[in-house]
Amino acid sequence: MILVPAFIYLLKLDNTKARGTSVFCILPMVVTSGIFYYKENYIEWKIAILCAIGGAIGGYIRS
Repeated sequence: MILVPAFIYLLKLDNTKARGTSVFCILPMVVTSGIFYYKENYIEWKIAILCAIGGAIGGYIRS
């Protein structure tokens, strides 16, 4: 994503803050599109929950 390098070089943020800020910036888009996918019943819940658990565990281990 282009935001991370921009945050690092233009705003002089350190790498960790740049990545965290980037994730926070895309959060509203992800939530909004998730609502639309939910309304249209496009979510395979079993797979989504397993991926969310794996992502949470991996994020915790990585940090």
